Amino acid sequence: MSIETLLADNTAAIRELIATLKAQAYVEASQPATTKPAQVKAEPKPKAAAKPAPEPVVEDTPEAAATPADPETLVSLDEIKAAVLKLAATKGRDAAVAVLQSFGAAKAPELKPEQYAPALDALNNAMVG
Repeated sequence: MSIETLLADNTAAIRELIATLKAQAYVEASQPATTKPAQVKAEPKPKAAAKPAPEPVVEDTPEAAATPADPETLVSLDEIKAAVLKLAATKGRDAAVAVLQSFGAAKAPELKPEQYAPALDALNNAMVG
């Protein structure tokens, strides 16, 4: 069988499939919907004299201090991946894997979000060092 014959057969099969799908879509569009609209229950309004919720207490803990509050200082997984690739290209794969393993991860997606900033610093330091 030649390639031209196979292509012709494939084209015919695709055209037949398209015709079947169009016919099925027409049948579905012409049939009325048989489902009932969902009934919505009105929720009671909160009382105006309700007490305001107490504000959360923020403690000065090392974890709270280590979490960056400024959105500009947040590090994304994409930045980590780029740094891993850059380190692997400059110092070799083993260097990149060693940095990730120091954080208990075999690959970048296994890092916890709170580890992103320290891991990025470690990757950058490994490139310099």
